[in-house]
Amino acid sequence: MVLLVLNQSLLAAHPSVPVSNVRELIALAKAKPGQVSFASYGNGSSAHLIGELFKMMAGVDLLHIPYKGAAPAVNDLLGGQVNILFADVAAILPHAKAGKVKPLGIGPAKRFAGLPDVPTIAEAGVPGFEGGGFLGLVAPAGTPREAITALNAAALKTLAMPEISERLNGLASPPVGESPEYFGRHLRSEIDKWARVIRAGNVKADQAALIKAD
Repeated sequence: MVLLVLNQSLLAAHPSVPVSNVRELIALAKAKPGQVSFASYGNGSSAHLIGELFKMMAGVDLLHIPYKGAAPAVNDLLGGQVNILFADVAAILPHAKAGKVKPLGIGPAKRFAGLPDVPTIAEAGVPGFEGGGFLGLVAPAGTPREAITALNAAALKTLAMPEISERLNGLASPPVGESPEYFGRHLRSEIDKWARVIRAGNVKADQAALIKAD
């Protein structure tokens, strides 16, 4: 019925990794195939899929290290046990601002207002890259059009409230809204894209890790 928010993702590196941008990371990964490690929240998690998308589009071989949730993945990035992480911005932003990790690129198509100087990954070296999560409101098949229209309008009104918009932006999940048709197109596009990534990376979901991660 309506696309509520987009979850921002951030490619972050430990300070010891000898790169300062996405292009240098790609060059390092190509020079050392399979030796640059990327953490995720678990097999099949959003962080894993975004990493696989990056591998596919950048033409690099990264070593995937799955964790059981976001907290241990972030902790090991901070400790230098892994090189990079495609993290939810909300989970990594305080560490990026404190200089404990190097923010290299934003996953979505637009820059994140909280880190305005950090380019998108598409801008920084992987044209067309777009990786992040989203939350939407759906209804069962066969729901009357009048009900869908009413629920969509109510959701748009709520998202437009200044206190709601401010809170969502503060959580690095900017509100979207738009029509039911817009959300339908978005869903179909996302399903097609991530199905290709899953097949290309031979991704197998770890259900326990998915529950803890998201």
